[in-house]
Amino acid sequence: MSVRVAGHFGEWLQGRLGPAGPLALVTLACPALAVRATWSERAGPFAIDQDPCVIDAGRARAFLAALGLPAAGRVTLRAAMPPGGGAGASTATLVALARAAGFDGPTAALAAACLAAEGATDPLMQPQPDAHLWAPRAARCLGALPPPPAADIVGG
Repeated sequence: MSVRVAGHFGEWLQGRLGPAGPLALVTLACPALAVRATWSERAGPFAIDQDPCVIDAGRARAFLAALGLPAAGRVTLRAAMPPGGGAGASTATLVALARAAGFDGPTAALAAACLAAEGATDPLMQPQPDAHLWAPRAARCLGALPPPPAADIVGG
């Protein structure tokens, strides 16, 4: 199975909801930046072929186990963004890994597993990630939003 998960290009906005409130953001979805995961069943130990390297095999196995998925076979990961570049490479990789491995459970369960693996997570597991006021350190939607306006984003 092969899946593609889009990343983001930062946030439309980010900050605290009140002095003691949670960190909240609205992500700037960017389909040009994505991770593709292709899962192949095979005998032998779990293996990852990736470029660039985003996740090590041990962390991938633990993440899959947290979702009740077997770590068997081979996964090929290709990220069209640099890890650590602020484009959601780590969250997109986890979501792509889970979906390529056959995860079809609740989005909230996938968000919770991403949070446990990362400590904070982008809303990239959502069908429309930029239509949520998102709490990245709680992996939950604080409110639904209308889709953002059409825009041409220029960056580098």
